[in-house]
Amino acid sequence: MNKKILLTGFMVMLSMVIMGCENMNISGIDDISDNLISAITTTELGLDAWRNSDDALDMNGDRKIDALDYQLYLLENNYGYWKDSEEALDMNGDRKIDETDHILFLLYNNYLYWFDSDQAEDLNDDQIIDETDHEIFVYYDTWFNSSDALDLNEDGDVDVEDYEIFLQYQEYIGEYQITNYVYEGSEYYALEEDGFIFFTDLDTYLYQITIEVTSIGEVIVNIPDGVQETLGSITEIIMVATNQMTISRISPLLTVIDTEVTVNDVLVNFTLYLEETDNGFTTSYVMGFYGDNPTIAFDIVKVD
Repeated sequence: MNKKILLTGFMVMLSMVIMGCENMNISGIDDISDNLISAITTTELGLDAWRNSDDALDMNGDRKIDALDYQLYLLENNYGYWKDSEEALDMNGDRKIDETDHILFLLYNNYLYWFDSDQAEDLNDDQIIDETDHEIFVYYDTWFNSSDALDLNEDGDVDVEDYEIFLQYQEYIGEYQITNYVYEGSEYYALEEDGFIFFTDLDTYLYQITIEVTSIGEVIVNIPDGVQETLGSITEIIMVATNQMTISRISPLLTVIDTEVTVNDVLVNFTLYLEETDNGFTTSYVMGFYGDNPTIAFDIVKVD
């Protein structure tokens, strides 16, 4: 593969990585607000005993077992504790808070409880009952009555199929930009398409480019006219590549963006791995077409 293809691939990657996400909880246990800690109290003896028991679990998926997990455990397993907490609401609209409301709380907030109940069903007709069905059970009606409810698959109906598409891309919807660009390598290395853009100065251009991700996973790259003129013919290749771009999650902390582009009559596939941060992604790229393997790294943050 020649250097032009590799350099073009590098620029395609730069356009690909200006995307981020907002984590979406699909574990079956919704996040409880931080003020819960001050709203309800536990004794250290109770917490310590639970932590050393077989019931101790990472209830909120933050990879640690602590007081908040214990509070979540009590909310689910102790009706009296739940009723005295801020989570106790009249969930069925009968103007009282009782055991029935607690059951509804568990159905909406605990996937396993829902899965073992008579409310569990295959809501998306994929022949299995799983977390996606629970997600539909909890949120579909709210989505259906919101401005996000659109005929995303263009079949003439707004239904569960459209909601599944919305769920697939919900965490990526928005506009993103690159920050904290770092280049480690020779100061003489540069893009050499229609001029010279030294990698040491690349942040000047990257910070001006934004990408919008729509509710169907469509990626719209916004490159200012001045940057397009500087990038020259690479701009057209970038735009073609983004038309083929797909984004998917392969683990709770890792997202993959794939695309393909034809350069010099050669079809080139690109894959970029993005590690999640609190407000988007971080990534790095090794430019192997140089003998000393210079690298760039940067963060990708959501701006809306």
